[in-house]
Amino acid sequence: MFTAAITNILEAQAIELPSWAFGNSGTRFKVFTTEGTPRNPYEKIEDAATVHRFTGLAPSVAMSFFQFFM
Repeated sequence: MFTAAITNILEAQAIELPSWAFGNSGTRFKVFTTEGTPRNPYEKIEDAATVHRFTGLAPSVAMSFFQFFM
């Protein structure tokens, strides 16, 4: 059972999404590509904004820029 205090704390919670979460995934041996994967930092921010629009819990993105220079 949630009290008003617990509900207020949960409503104030915000999650920062890592930019690498919006990309292809895989291992060092194979990368599993998917259609619609963001191609640049701007598309990753757009995807993160979509997550926030649907959830209201993720107002910020932790950008990992080194991945764009490799």
